[in-house]
Amino acid sequence: MTFLDKVNNRRRYLAYFSIILNIHIEMVARYGVPIAMIGGMIKKDCSDPNDSGSYCWSEDTQALVLGAYFYGYTAQIATALLARRYTGFFNTYRTWMLLSGSIQILYPFIADWSPELLVISQVFRGLLAGICIPFSYDYPAKFSVGNEGKSVISFIGSAASLGGGTGALLAGVIVDTLNWRWYFYVIGGIYLFGLFLHFLLVPRTPQQSWYLTESEKQNDKIC
Repeated sequence: MTFLDKVNNRRRYLAYFSIILNIHIEMVARYGVPIAMIGGMIKKDCSDPNDSGSYCWSEDTQALVLGAYFYGYTAQIATALLARRYTGFFNTYRTWMLLSGSIQILYPFIADWSPELLVISQVFRGLLAGICIPFSYDYPAKFSVGNEGKSVISFIGSAASLGGGTGALLAGVIVDTLNWRWYFYVIGGIYLFGLFLHFLLVPRTPQQSWYLTESEKQNDKIC
């Protein structure tokens, strides 16, 4: 094995890292967004002048805003199948990172405009996640060498599980030290950073990969 082969062999782990990081980012937002909303966006007691929340919404509106993400997420099987058939997971995945990051940066402004628009944004973000989370498991099945895909998929699952703790911690620290608006700016920026890494590290197809051998590139089922 030449020195270049050894370098390329290591570089594929960077592609795996990008996928693992992005699924972790999504889980961080899934658990962190409700904490930021409860911790700063929504008033707990509208009659209390010392309540630090920004918006006095009814209990029904609060429930919709907090739970709307999961309305979109429940459609993941149908939307993921449609994405695979008509747009391809690769294009949809990058669109997910771009739109999810941008939407969350805009959340403070959307909340200023209308809670109904915020509910729609939450549903849309859930739809995006429902489409693209399956891709995180699909990618290593196509690009991994040997039994490596099984290990990568286990790391993806672990990253998703750890996202709840990271999300709660990040939301709590940012809301407590800055404010809830800054949480959405930060988490949206992290999404866009994940998108940048995906552009930089992840090849579109096995044939464009810089770490598979020529024989592996011709194999439709590498893993």
